[in-house]
Amino acid sequence: MILYPFLMGIALIRYGLFDLEKLAEAVRRDKLTAMGILSATINHELKNIMYAMRTRSQTHLGRVE
Repeated sequence: MILYPFLMGIALIRYGLFDLEKLAEAVRRDKLTAMGILSATINHELKNIMYAMRTRSQTHLGRVE
């Protein structure tokens, strides 16, 4: 059982089923996807705070006047 992953890797490389370029492209694509999700999440969270601050400030200014 312990040697199974090792032997599977050797078989994949030996029979040409393991392409390093495709693997590198998949890793790059996954990184870009993760960065996109992270940036969208940060943008969403910052906009929520900004909208809340704007609404509270407008409400406060309406009470002061």
